[in-house]
Amino acid sequence: GNLESFVMEPKGGVVVVSTRASEEGKSKGDRQYFIEGSKGVFFQAPYMSVDLGRVAMTITAPVQGADGLLLGVVGARISLDAITQIVQRRSGVRNTDDYYLVNRDRIFVSQPRLLAEPVVLAKRADTEAAQRVTAQQSGIVIQEDYREIPPISVYRWMPARQLGLILTLTQDEAFAPIRQFGI
Repeated sequence: GNLESFVMEPKGGVVVVSTRASEEGKSKGDRQYFIEGSKGVFFQAPYMSVDLGRVAMTITAPVQGADGLLLGVVGARISLDAITQIVQRRSGVRNTDDYYLVNRDRIFVSQPRLLAEPVVLAKRADTEAAQRVTAQQSGIVIQEDYREIPPISVYRWMPARQLGLILTLTQDEAFAPIRQFGI
């Protein structure tokens, strides 16, 4: 599936229980998501998951007792297919809208809806919005995007996840209500 939830023991990172039974009993003690997740909430940058056999992102957090001692580490691994589905949820009101995520290196982390070729972790977003969002900025720009048209792009940097969210809409569609009102 697109999602795996699991709990690891505090010493050695052995998976105690998982929604993927085949993972139970495996040691994840050397994984960054276990090491960092035993200290605090950790978002691992998108990577090729050997366990899921696809590009994924892992989120972990410590589970502590009332005395502050580490009882375990809880985690969730979500495939980028699922992330793309979440990012691209649409109201159906617009036709030219698109939403996608990029990492710090401006590599696509989710598949743009309007781009046919697969680009997740395979292609760089060389747009003004991508450059600005990976400079940890948020704002609006009207510049050419991956479709080589100048849409309105709204971008926002998400520091906790080290990802940039970019939303685009063509100017024709964005300004249609104003033109209609003028007529």
